[in-house]
Amino acid sequence: IGMVSSVDLIHTIAKMLRKYSLKNVVVDPVMVSTSGCKLISDDAIDVLVDELFPLATIITPNIPEAELLSCQKIQTAEDMERVGQMIADKYNVAVLLKGGHRICDANDLLVAGTNCTWFQGVRIDNDNTHGTGCTLSSAIASWLAKGYDLVDSVNRAKLYISQTLFHGINIGKGSGPLNHGWMIKNTLNKTWSKSAIRRAMMLYAVTDNHESVDKSLIEKIELALKGGVTMIQLRQKGMTFEQFLEAARQVKIRTDAYHVPLIINDNVMVAALVDADGVHLGQDDMDIKEARKILGDNKIIGLSAHNISEAELAQINGADYIGVGAVFHTTTKDHTIPVSFETLQTICNTVSIPVVAIGGLNAENIRKLKNSGIAGVALVSAIFGSKDILKKTADLYKTVSTVVLE
Repeated sequence: IGMVSSVDLIHTIAKMLRKYSLKNVVVDPVMVSTSGCKLISDDAIDVLVDELFPLATIITPNIPEAELLSCQKIQTAEDMERVGQMIADKYNVAVLLKGGHRICDANDLLVAGTNCTWFQGVRIDNDNTHGTGCTLSSAIASWLAKGYDLVDSVNRAKLYISQTLFHGINIGKGSGPLNHGWMIKNTLNKTWSKSAIRRAMMLYAVTDNHESVDKSLIEKIELALKGGVTMIQLRQKGMTFEQFLEAARQVKIRTDAYHVPLIINDNVMVAALVDADGVHLGQDDMDIKEARKILGDNKIIGLSAHNISEAELAQINGADYIGVGAVFHTTTKDHTIPVSFETLQTICNTVSIPVVAIGGLNAENIRKLKNSGIAGVALVSAIFGSKDILKKTADLYKTVSTVVLE
């Protein structure tokens, strides 16, 4: 339920909600425009809170609307928690307090009973934002209707609205609509078969950690792509969310041009927003099943494993491949105990999904992994630390081919 400006309209809607005992009712109390203009009369506000709020599963006010409902000023995250709880208690309804009007971030707060849940948001540079509130509340209602709980529904709806903004379109003049149909093209993408994933594992290039993705790193990635890498993983630990998002966007342009899958390290939200081909998770990152819910069945999900039990569990939970390592001593991760050849071989013989060897690999020691059963190797400095990346990558491809294919 969106903008309802008249008392009669509100009475009619409330009457029909009660008549049919409707569930999953999401009320977006549209009262204040983005520019700060009041959109509803005082008498209509009184009827709205008296008639519709008691019938709602959740209400979704923005900050100006929450300030109007509470007669309180909101400037900080603590203010949002205090006012959100106040509104939830006063009207006995779950409240999603939208933080898009805050200067410092775009985080939203869900208050349901005494539970508060924060949802991370990112400001996306897009002038076409008309209908963001309506889209979010409609998406929440859609996920509730599909049987998801309130927290999961809000999380999925927030991801969807971020995607509609990120994949924006320009129509007409002024503030245009969101790109609600951005996923239509995504449904046409091929689903990754097990054999296709296995082929893509052979020469798996992983970017080293940088605080920024500058022109030089983009150039290195392009050289690696020209040299024959079969998969790229973007791993950037020192960036803000916004920087990582822009970096992934730039790298995706390059990997698409070479028809090479792009895997995002750890960050499922970034992977979803840039429509990356998949995500690589560590043992302490998001659960594979949760990542699958967000990314869908046609994306690749890999998981790091260090022993047989972790590898078996990864396969049971739906991983598409396993990264096992470190197989040799590596400087990229501290306090790493190398996985033995025997353990690597046993893992390859135990699971049916592809296994890629990770950690401390170079042109010399890759040959030691022959007959282990791996589908490929993941390399960092051996590729990106080379003075001649193009030639080095081509030579590595030949070397790995003899290990994997012969």
